[in-house]
Amino acid sequence: MSEWLYSIEPDEIPLFQADIEEHLLNIEQVLLALEQGEQSDELLRTFFRAAHTLKALGGVVGHQPMSTLTHTLETLVQQVQEGRVELGEHLLDTFFVCLDLLREMSRDVLENRPPTPCDTALEQLQTYLVNEKESPPVHGFTQAESDDIQEYLDADQPMLDITIEADLSAFAPAARLYQAAIALLDVGHVVASDPNLETLSEDTTRLRLIVRTDEPVDAVRRWLIEIPDLKRIEIVPYLPQPLPESDQSAVEKHSQEAQKSFEETLEKEPKKEKAPLPTTTPEAHGAAYEGVVRVPVERLDTLLNLVGELITHRTRLIEIEAMLEKNHVPLTIQTALSDVLAQHVQTIEQLQYEIMQTRMLPLAILFGKLPRVARDIARAQGKHVHVSVEGEETELDRSVLEMLQDPMVHLIRNAVDHGIETPEEREAAGKPPTGHILLRAEQRQGEIYLMVQDDGRGIDAQRVVEKAVARGILSEDEAAALSPEAAYNLLFQTGFSTRDTVSDISGRGVGLDVVRHAIERIGGSITVQSTPGHGTTFILRLPLTLIIMRALLFRAGTVLFAMPIIHVREIVRFQEAERLTMHGKPVLRWHGQMVPVVELSRVFGDEKVQVASPVAFIIVARSNDYVALPVDAIEDEREIVMKQLGRFVHAPASLTGCTILGDGRIAFIFDHHMLTREH
Repeated sequence: MSEWLYSIEPDEIPLFQADIEEHLLNIEQVLLALEQGEQSDELLRTFFRAAHTLKALGGVVGHQPMSTLTHTLETLVQQVQEGRVELGEHLLDTFFVCLDLLREMSRDVLENRPPTPCDTALEQLQTYLVNEKESPPVHGFTQAESDDIQEYLDADQPMLDITIEADLSAFAPAARLYQAAIALLDVGHVVASDPNLETLSEDTTRLRLIVRTDEPVDAVRRWLIEIPDLKRIEIVPYLPQPLPESDQSAVEKHSQEAQKSFEETLEKEPKKEKAPLPTTTPEAHGAAYEGVVRVPVERLDTLLNLVGELITHRTRLIEIEAMLEKNHVPLTIQTALSDVLAQHVQTIEQLQYEIMQTRMLPLAILFGKLPRVARDIARAQGKHVHVSVEGEETELDRSVLEMLQDPMVHLIRNAVDHGIETPEEREAAGKPPTGHILLRAEQRQGEIYLMVQDDGRGIDAQRVVEKAVARGILSEDEAAALSPEAAYNLLFQTGFSTRDTVSDISGRGVGLDVVRHAIERIGGSITVQSTPGHGTTFILRLPLTLIIMRALLFRAGTVLFAMPIIHVREIVRFQEAERLTMHGKPVLRWHGQMVPVVELSRVFGDEKVQVASPVAFIIVARSNDYVALPVDAIEDEREIVMKQLGRFVHAPASLTGCTILGDGRIAFIFDHHMLTREH
């Protein structure tokens, strides 16, 4: 579709998306809390504010059904606050339906598709509304806007009456008025506009806005001054009734003084370049302004790659320093170089830290979406589930966070579908009727640990083993020697399930193997613990970031490799290793367990990585156990920057990237989980 259907510029789409997702998530969290019986005025106020902001966003971009639906929602929420409408189960269900509909409407704008209708949802909401006599419309505003104004007046909520004019000689003056309206969303709610924002014509140069805000007039004026090409800004408190003549004179005088102050400010300030949207947001109460710049993630990635180059240069400089010392260069030169290098290292580390922080996001972004998933599945199955979270402030690289969403959703679905029992089953087992799922996150030594724990029926290890034998995955002898922990690991086999029937909830043969593969792709691992009758816990171990990491450099044959240190458990000297043979295959006895030996030449099918004279075994952790990797040489441990090989490089699928060392050599990084499938 070539024609853009909505009143929004393409470069404003990310801002719109971030704003609307935040408010939709707020509504979802409120509804989940209300459903758990946590009704309070603050929750309802949060709901009302979010709905009101969504109504404004819908009006600004020209999505009329969104504005209409959210207007009805906020009216109904207000009636609930006032005690005129009872908040029961059916009304909450209707609110959830409206929430899902609003998400569809947001996608209308993001995908530039026709507006999603909301007639059915509106009819459902109307059945709960208490009919009220409409107040007469305010001159210049629609009936809906007039009702909104009256609602705020009845609640003694302060509003500002703002009139702005754009310079007629400016390019697209109406766009500047629209830009000002968008900017005001950051300081309050645009209650009404004249002319209506949805019908601004290209030659419009004047706009009146009624804005609900707690910000002082001067703070709002300073905010609007940032908009280019505005020649007049008039801001006064909104007054619904005509004032006595003396008061009118006072207001007019105040308005004239404000306009004069505005014009003087414009004369003093340098000309600003025209920009599509302001990039700063005011702090609460207008006390100060904190600059916020929205930067594309791709640009941050580029900066991070440049930091990676600096890290490579740093390593090279350290090597040169060592060479100079060996060649007996005068001490003064060595000292000078050491001082410069120390400062260089400190600056790089600080730069790396700051850029990494810009990529970090709290897990609350992910955790906030999961209770709704559990709620919907539980209701479909007649179950009751409560989801609690701990450590949601823990931060993770945004790329890792994005790749975690599908695995976490599947684990939640799995916990409700397979783990949590029906209320009747739970009560018969002496449990409360409502099941509990705990999401916990914590950082340990540069890694993130996520836990998904339920108090459901647990996993029957014996049944898992029986299924594995029936499918030919295990022999009878192997099954007899299997521990419960090892039996649980069978759940990660492709297509493995203990169910005899297909569930539409957790999938059709696409289960925990997909979750494991997704976790392994981001360099993590997943394990499971379970106690029959008491519940199951999945533990995810994840790297903080996928770009900069500490790695062990080693050589196999003539090829140099880098293994992320997170996967290395121990290095065993070849002479000290207890080497054995089991079922005709080489193994290593390590801390009482048999660890299979894996040759990289077999994994890659290339003689260049054939180990000729092994000096050590690297014990590598995979998802649920270990492998021993023989190597020709161990170089050292250092910080590396992972780079993609690129689509023009022909390489085995098991290679995930490479790193360039300070001396120009290339070390390859491979998917260490390939060792589990190729040995």
